[in-house]
Amino acid sequence: ESAIKEGVEMVLRQMTDVLKSLDVEEIAAQGEKFDPNLHNAIIHEDDPEKGENLVLQTLQKGYTMNGKVIRHAMVKVVN
Repeated sequence: ESAIKEGVEMVLRQMTDVLKSLDVEEIAAQGEKFDPNLHNAIIHEDDPEKGENLVLQTLQKGYTMNGKVIRHAMVKVVN
C-alpha cells in the first residue's frame, strides 16, 4: 500500500510541475468576492449574516493559463 501511495504522490508532483511550467494556476475562490470573469455560480444562498457576493464554497476548481481562464471555478455564492 505505501508503495502505491508513494507512486501516486510522485505522479501528482510531476503533474503539478508540468502545470507550473505551462503557467497554469488555480483560481482563488473560497472567501473571495464573486467575479463572473473567474467564477461560475451554480448555487446561490441568501444569508443576511454573511457578506455580499461572497464565494462560500468551491465546488470545482478553476484554472488560468498565461493569465487567461481555461476553466471557470464552479462556486456557491451568498446574497
